[in-house]
Amino acid sequence: MATLAELQALRAKAEKIYFSLVASSQHGDSRVQFVDIDKQAKVIAELDRQIAAASGTPKRRLRYAYQSGKGL
Repeated sequence: MATLAELQALRAKAEKIYFSLVASSQHGDSRVQFVDIDKQAKVIAELDRQIAAASGTPKRRLRYAYQSGKGL
Protein backbone atom coordinates (compact mmCIF):
# COMPACT_ATOMS: atom_id res chain seq x y z
CA MET A 1 0.00 0.00 0.00
CA ALA A 2 1.19 3.50 -0.80
CA THR A 3 2.13 6.03 1.86
CA LEU A 4 -0.14 8.92 2.77
CA ALA A 5 2.06 11.39 0.86
CA GLU A 6 2.00 9.19 -2.26
CA LEU A 7 -1.79 8.84 -2.09
CA GLN A 8 -2.20 12.60 -1.72
CA ALA A 9 0.09 13.20 -4.71
CA LEU A 10 -1.90 10.71 -6.80
CA ARG A 11 -5.15 12.39 -5.75
CA ALA A 12 -3.82 15.82 -6.71
CA LYS A 13 -2.80 14.47 -10.12
CA ALA A 14 -6.18 12.72 -10.59
CA GLU A 15 -8.02 15.91 -9.65
CA LYS A 16 -5.91 17.92 -12.09
CA ILE A 17 -6.80 15.45 -14.86
CA TYR A 18 -10.47 15.55 -13.85
CA PHE A 19 -10.69 19.33 -14.08
CA SER A 20 -8.59 19.63 -17.23
CA LEU A 21 -10.60 16.88 -18.98
CA VAL A 22 -7.41 15.12 -20.14
CA ALA A 23 -7.96 11.42 -20.72
CA SER A 24 -4.53 10.01 -19.78
CA SER A 25 -1.79 10.35 -17.17
CA GLN A 26 1.71 9.00 -16.67
CA HIS A 27 3.26 8.42 -13.23
CA GLY A 28 6.74 6.93 -13.27
CA ASP A 29 6.76 3.83 -15.45
CA SER A 30 3.00 3.37 -15.44
CA ARG A 31 0.54 5.05 -17.76
CA VAL A 32 -3.17 5.23 -17.06
CA GLN A 33 -5.86 6.19 -19.54
CA PHE A 34 -9.37 7.01 -18.38
CA VAL A 35 -12.32 6.38 -20.64
CA ASP A 36 -14.78 8.89 -19.22
CA ILE A 37 -15.25 11.51 -16.52
CA ASP A 38 -17.42 9.24 -14.36
CA LYS A 39 -14.61 6.71 -14.02
CA GLN A 40 -12.21 9.51 -13.13
CA ALA A 41 -14.60 10.64 -10.39
CA LYS A 42 -14.65 7.07 -9.04
CA VAL A 43 -10.85 7.04 -9.00
CA ILE A 44 -10.84 10.24 -6.94
CA ALA A 45 -13.44 8.81 -4.54
CA GLU A 46 -11.38 5.64 -4.08
CA LEU A 47 -8.24 7.69 -3.44
CA ASP A 48 -10.19 9.74 -0.87
CA ARG A 49 -11.21 6.49 0.84
CA GLN A 50 -7.63 5.23 0.90
CA ILE A 51 -6.33 8.57 2.20
CA ALA A 52 -8.92 8.55 4.98
CA ALA A 53 -7.94 4.99 5.93
CA ALA A 54 -4.22 5.83 5.89
CA SER A 55 -4.63 8.98 7.97
CA GLY A 56 -7.00 7.41 10.49
CA THR A 57 -9.90 9.72 9.64
CA PRO A 58 -13.24 8.11 10.51
CA LYS A 59 -15.70 7.38 7.75
CA ARG A 60 -18.33 10.07 7.23
CA ARG A 61 -21.87 9.04 8.09
CA LEU A 62 -25.02 10.37 6.49
CA ARG A 63 -28.33 10.74 8.27
CA TYR A 64 -31.67 10.96 6.55
CA ALA A 65 -34.80 12.35 8.19
CA TYR A 66 -38.16 11.10 7.03
CA GLN A 67 -41.58 12.47 7.84
CA SER A 68 -44.58 10.29 7.30
CA GLY A 69 -48.20 11.27 7.20
CA LYS A 70 -50.70 12.89 4.91
CA GLY A 71 -49.24 16.35 5.32
CA LEU A 72 -52.52 17.85 6.54
